[in-house]
Amino acid sequence: MHPIFRHPLAFPAGSSSSLCEIRSADPVNLAAPVCAMGSGASTPADVVKEAGKMEHKDLKDILGLLADEEWSKSGQAKMNTRALGKLSDEDNEKLKKVLNLAGKPGSNMRRAVWLWTEDNCAEALGENELEGEIPKCTGKQLVMDEVKFEKEDDKKKVDTMIKRVMQMFMEDQAQADVPYIPPESAKKRAVWLWDKDAVKEFLSEVEIDVEMKDGKELLTDGRNKFKDGQDEKVQEVLGSIGLMLMQDIVMA
Repeated sequence: MHPIFRHPLAFPAGSSSSLCEIRSADPVNLAAPVCAMGSGASTPADVVKEAGKMEHKDLKDILGLLADEEWSKSGQAKMNTRALGKLSDEDNEKLKKVLNLAGKPGSNMRRAVWLWTEDNCAEALGENELEGEIPKCTGKQLVMDEVKFEKEDDKKKVDTMIKRVMQMFMEDQAQADVPYIPPESAKKRAVWLWDKDAVKEFLSEVEIDVEMKDGKELLTDGRNKFKDGQDEKVQEVLGSIGLMLMQDIVMA
């Protein structure tokens, strides 16, 4: 089996789910990571140390806030701005490398499950008609299989929902004005970025002989090229790859 199909956290196949839509994610609390950083990051060395503990997205949010004129008037912002401004050239390069590895957000991220807030998850899980109580969780916890469900059937429903939403996320990226670029370590499973050779290898793995020019075609109009049953087979595997991609992104 090709490595792209293998992942230690892959979920088992589950029952079907009716979820097809999820509304835009709630605004991220950008002040939280900045305040956490500023509370102990009074020197350049502290900034680098604290930045190393943060997630890539938090680092990007911080830099975005520091560039915001209104927010920068606050005392907390000034503390962080001064500290970042004193970073050495070497430390600045380290920070740039971290951000480059973090990937680039796209214009349509509403189905990026790993970014869902507790409210987003409550809404999505509520659409799945769970038999047990809806657990309180984040999208990241769902992706990493860290959520406990009262009923095993509920877990299967949610596992299937996550895969389906991730399929749709990949389709979104294939058609987006600005597609999401994952961290470097996760790119191999970003189907919308696949070239012709990568698609050919994938189709060979699932034993389907169809010509596709790239991953975008595979996710969109190329589906019309499949014969009876082939599209369902491909979509099932792509859902599993999408789940592994999300896990890769979380662990990057």
